[in-house]
Amino acid sequence: MTGQRPAKLLYDQFAKWAIESPGKIAIIEYESGKQLMHRQLLRLVDTAAYRLLEMGISYADRIATTMPFSADYVILMLASFKIGAIFSPIDGKQSTNTLIHQLARIQPKVLAFSKELTQEQYSHIRSNCTFIRTYLQDDQKFEHPQVCLHPFSYLYRPSRLSYKFLRRRFAYRLRKNTKDLHLWSPALTLFKENENNQAVLLSHENLIQQYRLCQHLYGLRQEAKVLVNLPAHHIGGLSMSLLASLFSGSTAVLCADIQTSLAAMQEHYITHLIQFSECYLQMWEKIDLDHYFDNSLQFATYIGGQPDLTFLNNMQSFTPDSGTGLCLLESGGLISFTPTHYSIDTFSQHLGMEIPQFSKFSIREPMDSENYAGDPLPEGSEGEICIHPPTVFLGYYGDLPSTSKVLSKEGILYTGYQGKLFTHQYQRLLCIVQPPEKQASIKQEITSLVSV
Repeated sequence: MTGQRPAKLLYDQFAKWAIESPGKIAIIEYESGKQLMHRQLLRLVDTAAYRLLEMGISYADRIATTMPFSADYVILMLASFKIGAIFSPIDGKQSTNTLIHQLARIQPKVLAFSKELTQEQYSHIRSNCTFIRTYLQDDQKFEHPQVCLHPFSYLYRPSRLSYKFLRRRFAYRLRKNTKDLHLWSPALTLFKENENNQAVLLSHENLIQQYRLCQHLYGLRQEAKVLVNLPAHHIGGLSMSLLASLFSGSTAVLCADIQTSLAAMQEHYITHLIQFSECYLQMWEKIDLDHYFDNSLQFATYIGGQPDLTFLNNMQSFTPDSGTGLCLLESGGLISFTPTHYSIDTFSQHLGMEIPQFSKFSIREPMDSENYAGDPLPEGSEGEICIHPPTVFLGYYGDLPSTSKVLSKEGILYTGYQGKLFTHQYQRLLCIVQPPEKQASIKQEITSLVSV
C-alpha cells in the first residue's frame, strides 16, 4: 500500500526492507529465541492492520499497550502506523490509579497488555475505562467471558486465504483511513514522568527525523545488530533503539531483562548498544574491563547520569566509539550528541554538538504575551535553550494550556534548560548552564579523580 501514500511515512520506512532484503532477520526475541524475517514481520503487520480496521479503529484513534518489547509489541506498533492510528505505550508497573488516569487522558479503543497487569488491575480498568472496546492479552492467564477479550494472536492468526479476504474486504477502508495521512499526522503518545502525567504527542516526521539522526550518529547499516533493552515506554528504547534499527534495515535484538544483556550481546554479536548509564555500571560489575574483548561491539550510547572520568575511561575500554547527548521526550529523543573524544571539561558542562540537518538550537528571550518566540540572543549569551522544527513535538495531548507554555506559534520549543551556544573547532556547541553549587561539586569530583 506504499504507493497510495502522499509521502514516505513510518510504515513505509520499514516496509521497503521486505522488498530489498526479505530474508534478513528483522527482530529477535532473546528470551524466547523467536526470530522474524522482514517478509514474515511485514505479513503479520499487514494482517494485524486489517484486523484493527475490522475492529473499527480509524485515523487518529489511540491503541494503548502495557507490554514490554516483544514481537507482538512491534507488530501492534507498525500496524498502528499503517492505518494512521496513534500508538500509546504505557508503563504497566504503575499503580492502578495512575494507569486509569493515563488511559482516561488518551481514551484508547484498544488496550494490549501482558502478564504484568494483574487480574485485579484488569478488573478496575474494565470498570473505569468504558471507552476501551477491545482488550488483547499476550497469554491465557485470564478467563473472562467477555467477547472483547482476545489473545494477541487474534490479530494475525488468519490463514493465507483469510488474509487475502481481509485485504480485499478492507482495502477501501484502508485507503479512506490514510488518504489524509501526512508527515505531521500524530503517530505516538508517551507519558512524561511528572505529576501532571502529560502525554507528549509525536508525529511521523518527528520519529523519522529522530531515526535519521540516530542512523547518522551511530553509523547504522543493514548488517548492524542493535540490543533493545530499555523500557518499552521510554523514548530512548523506542525511537533511539527499536525504530532506528527497524527503519535502517538492521536487526533488533529484544531483551526485556537487563541482567541477560551481556549474554545477549555475546550470543548475537551485538554491534550497537543504547542504555542507561546505570546499566553499563551493572554490566561492568560482571566483567573485567581490563581484559574484556568483544570485537562485535562498535558503538554505545549512554542516557542519563553525570559522567565522570572513570566512567568515560571504562566506556572507551568497552567499545570503540561512544558518547552521550541531550535527550528530550518533546523532540522524540536525542537533540545533541557529544562523543567521548571530547575532554572531560566538555562532558562536565553537558555539552553537545548542534547537528543542523537534524536538530537546530537557539538561545532566545522568553515568549511574548501572544506566544510568539522571543528574539535569538548573540552567541555566548545565557538564556533558554530552544529547539526548532521539524524535531519539535505536536503538543501535549488534550492539554492546550501546557502546550502553549512551551511551544511558540512558530513551532519553536522552549525546553526550560538554561544554556549557551558557542563555536568550537567549526562546530556549534551547546552548554547547559549548571547552578554554581553543582558546578563546584562536578569540578571537585573531577579534580579528585584526576589526582588519583
